[in-house]
This record gives sequence, structure tokens and C-alpha cells, in this order.
Amino acid sequence: MVKVTSQPPPANVPVPEDRPLPPGPDEGIDVDFHGPQGEAQPANSQDKSPEYNGVASNEKDEKEEEYKCPECEKEITAEQVKFIIEQKDKKGNVIALSADDEKHLTDILTYLNKYRKDYKLDTCLRKAHFIAQAAAECGRFSTFEEGLNYGHKGLRGNFSKYFVSSFKINDYFNPKHERYNCFTKAEIIDLLAVEYKKKDEKDKKDIQTLLEGDYKELTVDETLLYGRVDEKNGVLIKDDATLKISVKKHDAFKIKWPSRVYGDRMSNGKETGHDGYRFRGRGIIQLTGKENYTKFGNHRKEHPFPDDTTGYIDFTANDSEGALKGNYDKISDTGNLMYAVQSAVVFWAITTSSLPGLADEDDIKQTTYRVNGGYKHLGERNDFIKRARLDDGLKVFTHYRNLHTNGNKSQKDTVIKNLKLLSESRTKKDEATDKMIELKDPEGEKLKNELAPETTKPQAGDQPGAKKEGAPAVAPPKKK
Repeated sequence: MVKVTSQPPPANVPVPEDRPLPPGPDEGIDVDFHGPQGEAQPANSQDKSPEYNGVASNEKDEKEEEYKCPECEKEITAEQVKFIIEQKDKKGNVIALSADDEKHLTDILTYLNKYRKDYKLDTCLRKAHFIAQAAAECGRFSTFEEGLNYGHKGLRGNFSKYFVSSFKINDYFNPKHERYNCFTKAEIIDLLAVEYKKKDEKDKKDIQTLLEGDYKELTVDETLLYGRVDEKNGVLIKDDATLKISVKKHDAFKIKWPSRVYGDRMSNGKETGHDGYRFRGRGIIQLTGKENYTKFGNHRKEHPFPDDTTGYIDFTANDSEGALKGNYDKISDTGNLMYAVQSAVVFWAITTSSLPGLADEDDIKQTTYRVNGGYKHLGERNDFIKRARLDDGLKVFTHYRNLHTNGNKSQKDTVIKNLKLLSESRTKKDEATDKMIELKDPEGEKLKNELAPETTKPQAGDQPGAKKEGAPAVAPPKKK
């Protein structure tokens, strides 16, 4: 497993817990994409006379041209990204990036700025939302492979639907059960501890005997087996008049749990084949699932990246049959982050082709769902996008000012529409922390009030006692 060697943050600064990978997207390849710097070629390239489409030529000439914001054309800089992902200690001092992380960020931006215009990272909004999502997915650009050291509480909090909370242990040994052989008898016996309440108990039995006899119906929360148990005395799962049975303190099963969570979906095989482990999240946007690894490889084959001479790579290939190492590890290789960036921009613009449009709407809730498959770490993503909108970030508010001042009517309307969304009080639960996140951006509301003050004034239908258009008449209260 590839790991990033970086300097740990100060002890009083919380380290972001391992974050899950987004489930695979349900959208296909963007058939309209024609490769980096490429253009679609019509079936018949011969010149043809334009067909009349019902619009007079002078009407076409009068159509307003779209204004191009100068900030959209600019490259993403390291200083902008560092501002967006900035962390401070308890004294308010900015925590500097480690030397390794500085190098990683430099390498990432070299590739990202080379590819961005070909992969719909060509506006302030798109750049901002991409950086906000990628920063949340890869630990502020410090780790490029999904963390595997989950505790049982983390698995329950992030992946609850994949683990049964009361699972019959003996079903792991039942050939007819779908969980057969996910754990062996030897592994289960090693994980469980029994303590008899009477020290002089004459009929003491070991775990295996208990599971084959009086306790053959014993159940357990599966996360206690798959995830790390830190509790010194383990976690109690059975307490009766005779004995106590606990799951011992133990490390996470780092191959088993991703095999369970990602098994049997996204073109991955069954849990016991460990495809979920092989094709866990990698790269700066945490590409997940054999299906997405395949699409990435095929896209590179058909549309080579500029200055990339490595040719076609099958990112699903193992080093050897049944191995747990292979070409998929290239996507998280910190020594060459080219594939980490390529996989992310393909996911952004091609595999999940709705993302650029959602970024255009400046809706962090929607872009999070499409990247993450849920709302895990929504609070962090929301913090990132709020900073990305500022002038020290990716200048989204400056972009809005430029369009509202110089753009055509459609562009001006879009600016106000987006700012109205940022002015609304909207909340959504962060699935990783269980906290409710307020998505309203006060800076966006200030700009909306500045650019469109009329939208803040109460309308006639909003006056007390006034009947809004289309509203039913309100019957007078009945007299007592």
C-alpha cells in the first residue's frame, strides 16, 4: 500500500479521520467528448450552405455575445489552494504544509493546469468546486489512497448499510450463506474472548465449543469484526447468568472491510475475491470501483493526454493472478502523480459528466453528492468552497461581479440566481460527523444585496394581510 510520508500536525490539531470513497457514478462516458484539444468532425466535412432555421440573419447578428471573465482563463496557483485548505492551531497560527505535501501540491497543479481546459475546468466556478471536492477527498492533497485503518465506530458511521448489526456468527461457516468464508473459524476464535462469572465453574468451554453448542445462535455487530477495536477490555456482545463473551481489542482487517463495502458492485467481484480492496479509492478525487478504473484506462487509450507518452495502461491488471498489487496502484503513486490527476479530471468531465454543470450552479450540496455518493464530510467541503469563492481563493465573487457588470442578460440573470441560492438558509447533515451543516454563504448574500438590492425588498404580496397572486381566499374566523 502506498502511503504519503508527511510531517504530523501538532498534537492539539485534530487529524481528519479516514474518509470513505464515493460509490461509482451511474452515468456513462460523455459521447460528445473528442479528446484534449480536439474538435468534433462532421460526418461529411464538405462545405454546405447554411439551412434556414426560421431566424433572420440580422436577428442572429443582434444576439448578445457572452462575456468572458478574465479570471476564468487563469491557472490555479499553489497560493490559492493553500488559502482554501488552510488549517490553524488553537493559537490561531497557520499550520504550514510539510515538505512532502508542498511537492505533492506542486506536482498536482502542474498536471491539473495542463489538462484543465480540455476537461471542463475552464471557469472560476468549476475550478473552485473541483478543488473543494478534491481537497476533501484526498486529505488536503496529502494522501492519494483510501485510508484503511477504520475503527468499528467509523465503519458503522460511514458504511452502516454494508454491515449487519446483529449477524449470526455461525453463518460465516455455512456454505449456503452469502457470507460463507468471509471469516474462518480460526479468525473468529481468535477474535472472541469468554469469561465465566464463577471462577470455580466446572463446565468451562472454549469459544468453538460454545458456538457449536448452547451459543450457536450468538450474534455480533459485524463492524466489531471488520473494524479496529480500541477498547482495552474489548466490546461485550453477550452477558448472561453464566458468562460474558467479548470481541477482543484488535486491528482493522484492512483487506476484508473494503472487500465487503465495495464488493459485488461497480463491476467488482464478490467479497472473498477482494476486488473491493484492489479498486478502493485512489487519486486526488478517490476513483473507486473496477468499472471506473476500466473507463479511465479506456479513455486514455482513445484520448491520449498531452505530453503523456506512456500509452495504454489496463488499470485493472494484477501483477500476477490472484495478487493484491497491480496497475491500479499507479493511481496512488506519490512518485508520479500524473495518473492521480488524470483519473480525477476524467471522472469530473467524462465519467460523471453532470459535475461541471452542477458547479456552474454553485451548489456544494449537489456536487458533493455526485462526487461522494452521499454527504460525508460535507462540512469540510462547504468550508473549502466558501474560501474558494473569496479573492484569496479562486475569485468566484470577482467572477460574479465581472459577469454582472459586463455580461449579457442571461449571464447577469445566472449571477443573481446563484447568489440567491447562496443567500438561502439551507441545512444538510454531514454523514461523517452527524452534524447539521448550514450551506448559506453570508458573503454571497452581501454581494446579492449589492448587485440586486431590489430582490431584498418585500413584494406587495408579502405585506401583512395581502393576498398573494393565485392564493386561495382565506375564510374569516368563526365567531364564538
